[in-house]
Amino acid sequence: MTLNPWTASTTSSPPSLFLPRISFLLLLPPWILVHLLSLSASQVYLSMLLFPNSPVFTLFTPMAFLSLLRSIRRCLKHRPSGQADPNGSAQSSQIGTSRKRKMGPRGRGAKKRGRSTCNEDHESGESEFDFRVLFTVLKKLEKVMNLIHLDRFPDTLKSLIQTVAEIPVLGIEVCGNLDNYGRLSKFCSQILLEVLRPEHGDQAHSASEVLKSLSPMILQFKSQARTFALEFITIQMADAVNLSDGVKKALVNLPKYLVVKAPEKSEPRALAVDSIMEIVRILEFENQIGFVEYVMKMGQGKSNLRLLATDLILVLVISLKDPLCLNSKTEVKDSWGMKCLEALIQRCSDVVAGIRSRALSNLSQLVGVLSGDSRSQSVLKEVLGIGNGGEGRVNELLRRRCADEKAVVRKAALLLVAKLTGLFGCGFHGALLKTMGMACSDPLVSIRKAALSALSEAYRTSPEESVIREWLHSVPRLITDNESSIQEECENLFLELVLERICRSGSIELPPSKGSICSFEEDFELLFPEGVLGLLREICHGEVAPWVKKICTNLGKKNKLKAQNC
Repeated sequence: MTLNPWTASTTSSPPSLFLPRISFLLLLPPWILVHLLSLSASQVYLSMLLFPNSPVFTLFTPMAFLSLLRSIRRCLKHRPSGQADPNGSAQSSQIGTSRKRKMGPRGRGAKKRGRSTCNEDHESGESEFDFRVLFTVLKKLEKVMNLIHLDRFPDTLKSLIQTVAEIPVLGIEVCGNLDNYGRLSKFCSQILLEVLRPEHGDQAHSASEVLKSLSPMILQFKSQARTFALEFITIQMADAVNLSDGVKKALVNLPKYLVVKAPEKSEPRALAVDSIMEIVRILEFENQIGFVEYVMKMGQGKSNLRLLATDLILVLVISLKDPLCLNSKTEVKDSWGMKCLEALIQRCSDVVAGIRSRALSNLSQLVGVLSGDSRSQSVLKEVLGIGNGGEGRVNELLRRRCADEKAVVRKAALLLVAKLTGLFGCGFHGALLKTMGMACSDPLVSIRKAALSALSEAYRTSPEESVIREWLHSVPRLITDNESSIQEECENLFLELVLERICRSGSIELPPSKGSICSFEEDFELLFPEGVLGLLREICHGEVAPWVKKICTNLGKKNKLKAQNC
């Protein structure tokens, strides 16, 4: 009686049929042979457990079950090409190479063709066999989970969860196509769902073990395994929440667990934030608010938690409904969105430069999103203190950040100034305008560009005398900048904000004169739109005139001074 690993049946085989199969097995590397036989043995063991009237409690032992799990892991571990086998395949490889050198071209070619054909047949047969038997083992394992109760064997249950959670990661390299990987993932999902049944112990504990085992693939890389883990959690486990309070408790705590495990580097951290929000979205509203409060506490923790909280605040306010409670009875000042906004403003003054710059950038995005509603705009103006005669909290904050010692913070602050100016008009005066003007002479090109953009946006939205004066004393001098792109931008802005504005005022007809010198002076002032006369005065300033002359010369050489503009 022999066990045929391809049919898993016990039959008597004549030597003429048995010997070719033995020779096939002998041609396989030892590590492949061990994997095939151990997986087939696992299949037989599971079949015995599933046999009608089988003594399950007698046959099932933790040691045998752990051996079964080990055979599954070993089957999926892909050996890189060229790696030496444990039993001396490297030596045989060297021997084969030396033999090839001694053989002639004809013999070498013939032997190569024969070996390549044989190896291709063996590799395709091995791959076919591996997946066919592996799928059968996983399917039988799912059925066995209905017969055994692992609540008495917590270590075995934990090992099962870790093995099944590891299969989608190992299967990425081994599976030849998406269909095989899809089937593999489906079997894993079904087994993990079986683990959550109360027969296998406390459901809250089992769910926690499942989620902890899936967490690494959610946080570390973006792949098919990450997609599998997120879909299992957000779809299948979310459905199981309705049947078990224990599973619900574990799912509610998962975002907090991921926060602790989130990496600090930029790209992995952004991936972790996306994963956390995928899970937060499926929670009930009260649990979402509970997580928001947890994020607020993170903002007072260690630097890595403060940085992560800064990113989470942005996506929480953008993703969740009605952050400012404008459609509810809750007062705006008590809304969770207002608390998030206050926390983000606090992080703009963090002791760590990276957190300050990140908070300023996120605040810029957050203001852009919330300002889409007129009611939200009024709330933002009140919180930021915009339009309070230049005495608002944001003016002082931006003044300090625009003069920050770190370039990345200065740039983020200037971009926020440009954003706020474009949305709410210029409410920035005095020291902040001076700071923006000084930033136009910053040693870094990126800072000069950001300052140029911010100051010009202030000029567009609010052409007040103080803004015009600061602009003319800071921007035209950039015509001599060593960066050609800044020179070109300086010319274009001067053409738009100065020359075209003056030319438009020249088309206005002079009102009838009253005949007196005083009346003429009054009429002359009324002739120009507000701010234009002050603009002309500042152009004639001794410090500004040389730069204006050079800009006009350059524009003339480029034929940009046309009749319609002058």
